[in-house]
Amino acid sequence: MQSVEVNYHVGRTLRLSWKLLPIVPLLLFLLGPYVTFVGKARPMDGWMDGTRQRLDVMYDGKHYFVTADALALWGLQASYDPAARRLMLSPDPEADREIAFNPVYYRDRVIVLMYHHIVESPEKRDGLPVSEFRRQMELLAANRFNVIGMQEFADFMVRGAPVPPNAVLITFDDGYESFYTLAFPVLKELGFPAANFLIVKWIDEPYGIPKLTWDQMREMQAYGMSFYSHSYQSHEYKPVNKSGRLKPALAHRLYLKDKNRRETPDEYRQRVLDDLTAAERRLREELGNRTGILAFPYGAYNEDLLLLSEEAGIELVFSTKEGINKRGQRVVYRVNAGSPDADAEGLMRRMQHALGHVPDIRLKVSFGEAEVVFPTARPFERDGEVWLPLGIMAETFGIRFQMDRENGNVIFF
Repeated sequence: MQSVEVNYHVGRTLRLSWKLLPIVPLLLFLLGPYVTFVGKARPMDGWMDGTRQRLDVMYDGKHYFVTADALALWGLQASYDPAARRLMLSPDPEADREIAFNPVYYRDRVIVLMYHHIVESPEKRDGLPVSEFRRQMELLAANRFNVIGMQEFADFMVRGAPVPPNAVLITFDDGYESFYTLAFPVLKELGFPAANFLIVKWIDEPYGIPKLTWDQMREMQAYGMSFYSHSYQSHEYKPVNKSGRLKPALAHRLYLKDKNRRETPDEYRQRVLDDLTAAERRLREELGNRTGILAFPYGAYNEDLLLLSEEAGIELVFSTKEGINKRGQRVVYRVNAGSPDADAEGLMRRMQHALGHVPDIRLKVSFGEAEVVFPTARPFERDGEVWLPLGIMAETFGIRFQMDRENGNVIFF
């Protein structure tokens, strides 16, 4: 019985194979280029602007790869350091075409950087050394991040307006004078706008570390700097119960020692509204502000404070929570880039991966000071040759291509 069943299945398989036999040549014709291409280097002719170059192409089933010397057609020269496992690209001075380096790390999102005090010497531990701040700003420019101003950011978040790829907003808290003396010259040189959140009473009545003046702010407004509220006078910790427990004043009902009780909800509401509206009034009087924007002191907030901010006419609020921002978001996330031990290169790598996981790329590719990012296919080395994912490289350098496998041509334009 078992022998009969086996013979039945064998016979059925043979009959099906016989029926498919006539279409085998057609399948080989259609799939042949893929089957013979996968995992193997295939010599092809590369064409660009009438120039022909023999190059090797490889296909892994998803992505095309070319060797680094193929980039000569694009006007790039490549130098590989095998010890460092780094391929360095640069414009070929003899090429007659302009190199467009426009990597895309993320779209329709914005990374907001947060700074506080800038200091001259790395030995001072109360702020970010100006040398490190300059390094961060220069790397933003080299890696083609697009720095936008606060109004453009607000239009994106609140009104759904577009932003460029790799959009970044630069913010400072507390209104320190070092923004004018140390940060502003760097920002002005690079053409970057930035925003500073002021503890407004400390501008009217300077306290502690030297603060900005209204005249300095008006001067900087002409170069794209803008200034907003960090509260009027609520950037402090105050007791919230009889035992003296301290919490951020703007986000909590306070303990009233003279009355031996906490604020009522109505008292808290009135105090917060008075503070927020006082700050907005002074910003409007001195700087002509028309948009209410607030950075919560210490990043502390709750549902009550969010509602009171809306009641005070504030349309955008900033926290200190880390993350990337999408349009329509209620609270803005920020990345702390201003700690004394900040690492500019590490920050760039995180930003290039939209603050997500940074993969371990064993073979790195750079263009000048910029790192080329490979979110999907990775470069690799085989038999002394560096192979690069063609699609990612073409997008990064503004190149389009057409693959003609049948005739063995790759046409770049």
